[in-house]
Amino acid sequence: TGSSLYMLVKFTFGDFLACTPWYPLYLNLLGARIGADVMLNSKFIHDHSLLTIGEGTIVGGDAVISCHSAEGGQLVLRPIVIGKNA
Repeated sequence: TGSSLYMLVKFTFGDFLACTPWYPLYLNLLGARIGADVMLNSKFIHDHSLLTIGEGTIVGGDAVISCHSAEGGQLVLRPIVIGKNA
């Protein structure tokens, strides 16, 4: 059910949440660690519990941030840390 709610919010309200102060708050609630004054202009942000974005960072339009990949038939999960003011 959590996945269904996430997908509903992402595809129904994702375009409206982008570039608002509510979006980093929403991602923090999903487990991401988002610093203050972060501007997110993408609904393609995945694997929230593995993501850290430092304060003052801007993520441009429709950038894809994914903390997983498929390598050699295996699912690989790695944390992504985007620094401060990036």
